[in-house]
Amino acid sequence: QDIWKYLQPVTKAKPDCEKATNWVNVDNGTFRLSQQALQKHGAIVCAYRPILRSKDDFSTIEGARLFP
Repeated sequence: QDIWKYLQPVTKAKPDCEKATNWVNVDNGTFRLSQQALQKHGAIVCAYRPILRSKDDFSTIEGARLFP
């Protein structure tokens, strides 16, 4: 049988994705949760591990795990 009769063309419509803002901001090493995320989701428990410059511009190391 001819498989082409079972295939449908792809539509050009773009998906309708929710526009979400970032939950976390880091400014000069200070970890902050956005007010919008806290209002929408309530208390958020998380941690992050900073990526730090190592001995030169071409290498990095992971810093200690930080909790807000």
